[in-house]
Amino acid sequence: MANDAELELVAKCVSGDGPALNTFEREYVTRLRPTLARIDGDDAFIDEVLQQLRTRLLMGEKRLQTFAGPAPLMSCQRAVAAGS
Repeated sequence: MANDAELELVAKCVSGDGPALNTFEREYVTRLRPTLARIDGDDAFIDEVLQQLRTRLLMGEKRLQTFAGPAPLMSCQRAVAAGS
């Protein structure tokens, strides 16, 4: 279950809050690098998957705005990344 801080961070990210987006990038997005490196250690592959993740969560599909906290944010992010 997501905690209140994660839900607040998501709300701020969805509204375009710069500091929240920086926190999301630092605390969540970049933490996927080691997991992705186990799949394919090529930096270009990792960067592409992370960019697709950012796009799916924050831009085109804006999947982050549907996050309601049924699981920790990192778990939900991994599920979206797996589909990238």
